[in-house]
Amino acid sequence: MKVILTTSHFYPSLGGIENHCLNIGKRLVQRGHEVLVASTTLEGLRATRSFRNFSINGIRVKRFIPFPFLAPFFAPGRWSTSFAPGMSFFLMNKVLENDLIHAHGYGFFPTDLSAWVCKIRKKPLVFTLHGFHPDYLAFMKNISPIEEMRLMPYFKAIAQRSLKIADAIIVLTPHEKSILQSYYHIPAEKIEIIPNGINLQDFLKIPIKKELKKRFRLMENVILFVGAIRKEKGLLNLFHAIPIIIKEFPQTSFVLIGKDWGFKKYLQQEGKRLGIENHINFLGSVKTSLLREALGFCDVFVNPSAYESFSIVLLEAMASGKPIVATNVGGIPYLVRNGKTGIIVNYGDPEGIADAIKKLLSNSELRRQMGENGVQLAKKYDWEKIVSQIERLYEKVLTSQ
Repeated sequence: MKVILTTSHFYPSLGGIENHCLNIGKRLVQRGHEVLVASTTLEGLRATRSFRNFSINGIRVKRFIPFPFLAPFFAPGRWSTSFAPGMSFFLMNKVLENDLIHAHGYGFFPTDLSAWVCKIRKKPLVFTLHGFHPDYLAFMKNISPIEEMRLMPYFKAIAQRSLKIADAIIVLTPHEKSILQSYYHIPAEKIEIIPNGINLQDFLKIPIKKELKKRFRLMENVILFVGAIRKEKGLLNLFHAIPIIIKEFPQTSFVLIGKDWGFKKYLQQEGKRLGIENHINFLGSVKTSLLREALGFCDVFVNPSAYESFSIVLLEAMASGKPIVATNVGGIPYLVRNGKTGIIVNYGDPEGIADAIKKLLSNSELRRQMGENGVQLAKKYDWEKIVSQIERLYEKVLTSQ
């Protein structure tokens, strides 16, 4: 089988979709398939001019420089940012040599281009949604992802058409499936629920290296966040919860791992205003080995995000045996079992975050039990199992043509 994966972001960019595409591509190659990735040179919001043509794990990669200033004004920010017209000619030719295109990410230029190319060339299209993420400007105006799609003409004129063209749509959670059925009227038989996966063995029984706590001058208790340092991740709510937490647990450090998307400076200023700067540690983007070690020595993993379709890092934290504190948004409640593997709180509730973290810090047995439950749940999400489901869907789509 010959497959093209299209996505707005890919390695060396780091993130959920990048990780997803790299892992399924690598395993498809191991199973004897040919995989080509067509992406942009975006790393976060910044376009680079490096890593244009290369191979990784047997995957051939072609990345195109985006030109957002040429994009139509009516499109959402994520579509405009990923607008790479040079990808159009490449896909129109390459699709003829391949069996299907598997597009990733709703509301991005490469996805809509993939739908258009498959329609013209009469090739099958598999589409993984990866959630209904809010556009940054819509988020700043407190518009929900669904409300944004109702108001913006782009979603009615272009994005919904991509959904209709797709031969199969992969969603990560039942939450996304219900939105597709009720809001877009997509038939149930066209939708497959296939979640994200993890490299399970990388996170089971991580050795705890206490010297790392000394190296980063961390206190007795460690609360860990992993993700992009941006407003949508709800970090301001976490910061407002910290004074409440350290009043009862003064020996608590909060470690933030992830790329700065322009919000770090504001958080640092807010930390100083709140008098909590000595409890905050920004580690930036780190190597996978250090991320695993951080998961090993943390006591609680927190995700206060405004929206997550399906957070791989939550799975990684559970596989590492850590209890979770996370918000009741998107696909999180389908992944984190409230009271079993973690505690679910309302988004935008600093006191709720503080109460949940304090409850876990005060009860080591509860942390241990939730951690063990998380490990058992994470075992269902090993990448080998996930890729087998995707491979079967490819075969189903091809045989139905």
